[in-house]
Amino acid sequence: MSLSDVGNVADLNHDNIVDYRDFILLTDNWLVEQVLLKADLDRNGFVDFCDVGLMGQSWFADIAPPDVAGGPAPPKNLVAKPGDSWISLDWDDNTEADLAGYNVYRSLSSGSGYIRMNRRSLVTDSEYVDTDVTSGITYYYVVTAEDIFGYESAYSNEVSASLSIQPVMKLLAGIGVTTVGADVSR
Repeated sequence: MSLSDVGNVADLNHDNIVDYRDFILLTDNWLVEQVLLKADLDRNGFVDFCDVGLMGQSWFADIAPPDVAGGPAPPKNLVAKPGDSWISLDWDDNTEADLAGYNVYRSLSSGSGYIRMNRRSLVTDSEYVDTDVTSGITYYYVVTAEDIFGYESAYSNEVSASLSIQPVMKLLAGIGVTTVGADVSR
């Protein structure tokens, strides 16, 4: 039995995802004489640790994609605004009751190579300020939503932003660096 077959079998409530609801159905049939046959994943005649192991494999393999599985919707209307030394991101609030927060991803190329910016914890507001930026580099951003069960949405729309070089020129002029052919008076 392949892992994808186990995933289909372990979806005891037929909602296209293996999650805690399926686990509850499995444990309701734990070592009882009148076993619910669909909870006997290995078909050995009773629900036991082997079935729990098979369910765990399916659950953590995340067989169903989040949008099919009932996970959160992708955040909408992501926008990026550059400041003097930061890029500010803002998006619409997700409305799911089980929303835990958001993840912000950044890349140096459009459409791929995203790295999660909020490594330690979820972003709890629908805004984020990236201060680890360099003038003249274009950054690409996407945001995902994550629910309390750990399911993450698909990416939001991608936005890009870059700091202009002008604030750097002003900084250089402010500390007495002479520039040739550049207007730093603005």
